[in-house]
Amino acid sequence: MTQECVHPGCGSTEKPMRRGMCYTHYWQTREENNELDTCSQDDCKNHATRRGLCGKHYKQWLKLNTRACSIKDCEKPAVGRSYCMAHYNKWSKYGDPLASAPRKNCIWGGCNKEVVISRSGTGLCAYHQKRQWRKDHPESDGSFNAARRARKRNQFKEFVDRTVLFKRDGGLCGICELAVDPGNWHLDHIIPLAQGGEHSYANTQVSHPACNLKKGTKILQGVA
Repeated sequence: MTQECVHPGCGSTEKPMRRGMCYTHYWQTREENNELDTCSQDDCKNHATRRGLCGKHYKQWLKLNTRACSIKDCEKPAVGRSYCMAHYNKWSKYGDPLASAPRKNCIWGGCNKEVVISRSGTGLCAYHQKRQWRKDHPESDGSFNAARRARKRNQFKEFVDRTVLFKRDGGLCGICELAVDPGNWHLDHIIPLAQGGEHSYANTQVSHPACNLKKGTKILQGVA
């Protein structure tokens, strides 16, 4: 339920609401009731918020009086147990401000890269995670590669779903017009990307791998 400011004649629903009043009338009322102190800094007439200082001068005081992190060569301000935020988080998580996250070698055969256990649920490094995904999703990998090539050439691109494209073309090769193997076919660009074609449904078709490789970057006769 929306709360309205109780100050006479206001009725504002502005937030934050304090003492039933909007922010403006809350501070105005406190000032009228002499509930506010003035900043103790010379020539400053702003209201005091902490340690007798206004917000601006309190930040300056905090910067001058905050201790540096107790870890050697770390100049960040201490926030807890004399540690900066980064070292304090390590202390609270591992019990040691200098501890590092547990790591292990990538489980991909022959890869010696280390991965952070808590970040990699698969046990693979970033490079091999991508390779594994491409291996598990061959139907999408070709579309993403084609979109990447079109992006490099600053050509129009859209995501082309291979399943949608196969159903649209009825499983027939757009080059020889014969049926293709549903588990082994290429996404062919009618006007090749190298010739300025776009990566879109309008410029793609199903094709046999052999037909697509034979065509290469040529534009077939009869294609505008």
